[in-house]
Amino acid sequence: MSPASLLTRVGKTLFGDRWKADLAHALGVTVDRLDAWSKGEGQPPPGVWRDLAGFIQEREHSLQPLKANVLRLVESFDQARQKRH
Repeated sequence: MSPASLLTRVGKTLFGDRWKADLAHALGVTVDRLDAWSKGEGQPPPGVWRDLAGFIQEREHSLQPLKANVLRLVESFDQARQKRH
């Protein structure tokens, strides 16, 4: 995967439809700079990649407890359904 493709994929995954504006703000760069990187015009410096890794890690950390709670709820629904049948 090219750096431009990876940047785009990470941005969309973390920030959704408004990823360029929101990611540019989070990184402290202009939308024009981010847009250029996403088109393969130059590459983000190493610090940007470190920041992206940190954003991903933060998201993973915040999602883990939610995932566990959702899975427990699904399990309780499944158990209740099995008792009815």
